[in-house]
Amino acid sequence: ATRVRSSPAFAIQLDESTDVASLSQLIAFVRYIDNGMMNTEFLFCKPLKTTCKAEDIYDIISSYFRVHKIDWNTLVSCTTDGAPAMMGKRTEVIKLIQCVAL
Repeated sequence: ATRVRSSPAFAIQLDESTDVASLSQLIAFVRYIDNGMMNTEFLFCKPLKTTCKAEDIYDIISSYFRVHKIDWNTLVSCTTDGAPAMMGKRTEVIKLIQCVAL
């Protein structure tokens, strides 16, 4: 998270997946600039303890950013796999993120 914090801009890629124990997991990758080079790394894998709703997914991302002091203002892009919780018609993770970042 230190290199992401020091990057002038970063992007995240999100995916909700179910593991072999049938537990939902939120997986995030990050792409950032470090010493003039673009880097892509695994950011986190967190269990979705309640539901796979947009608010739950957003809360996990927001909590991770808060704990690791990652500034929403340097987030320039967020991509997903297009799952309903990520791209839903009424409430979607992308929309929630746009309210604080993009």
